[in-house]
Amino acid sequence: VRVTMDAHTTTTTTPTAGGASDKPTTTTTTTTTTATAKLQVGITGAAGRVARVLRKGLEADHVQFRLFTFDVPAGTSDETKALKPVDDPPMHFVDLADAAQLKGAFEGLDVVIHLGAWSNADMPFPPLDAIMRNNIVATYNVLEEAARAKVKRVIFASSNHAQNGASISDPASAESIDPARTKVPMNITDEAFPDSLYGVSKLCGEDMCKLFSLQYRMETIALRIGWIRLQDDPSDLFGSSLGHYMRCMYLSQRDLIGYFRQAMECKFPETETGIPYIVAYACSNNTACVWNTAPSIKLLGYQPVDNSDDYYAAWEKKQQQK
Repeated sequence: VRVTMDAHTTTTTTPTAGGASDKPTTTTTTTTTTATAKLQVGITGAAGRVARVLRKGLEADHVQFRLFTFDVPAGTSDETKALKPVDDPPMHFVDLADAAQLKGAFEGLDVVIHLGAWSNADMPFPPLDAIMRNNIVATYNVLEEAARAKVKRVIFASSNHAQNGASISDPASAESIDPARTKVPMNITDEAFPDSLYGVSKLCGEDMCKLFSLQYRMETIALRIGWIRLQDDPSDLFGSSLGHYMRCMYLSQRDLIGYFRQAMECKFPETETGIPYIVAYACSNNTACVWNTAPSIKLLGYQPVDNSDDYYAAWEKKQQQK
């Protein structure tokens, strides 16, 4: 909240009994007006599904967005490719892997949400140059420019795929899970175990966030986000080979917005190292969740409310009626 003081000067003339005027008297009154300062937030990957959900959910929160996008990288899902273009506010087309194009882009921003990435985890070994350019070089450039522009906080979209190698049921399918293979629940402090090169790139991004927090004292929050559905309904995957993974990793749009709102606005938690960097889980309150989300909930101050099993129960009922 920004408070401003506005001084108003009033001049009055008091007539005497003879009709002449005394010297004008000047009185000054000061009023206090309160205006809400908009949080200046940059979003990379702003044409994707996560960014669209966040913009819609946060637009009433006194947030002023600055949107950045680039050519859709190979491997982007058909669902995301089918989304209509976004033009309000206008997009800034920037190749995040080109530091020169990014220079000056974050001036005046309070927060940068870094979503832009090559994001297809279905290919355990995608083209290495796509991962390097869009996920590693781009993330480094975003962090470097944020530090140069003195952005206070960067929120990095990490992924459930950074740790799913510990519980994957089919190495050829990153979106599969076998809870019997791992200690359940997994903890954010457990050894990282990516299930794909995409997961490897997200771990690299987490470590780069930590490095920039160490070197520049810039606040960074890495969120290992679950699985978001464009229609916000996970039941279309139930009964398929992806069904159990969805039950574990579902992240509703309401909870996605809640996590990112808290990541933007919360007082930064104290850390054991004193470095302003944290990594946290971000999934819904799923009965089938294989993560211990309690520490992350405490860190961010957000309690997820949705549960994939509410959808699963309804889906099972429909199957029984067939």
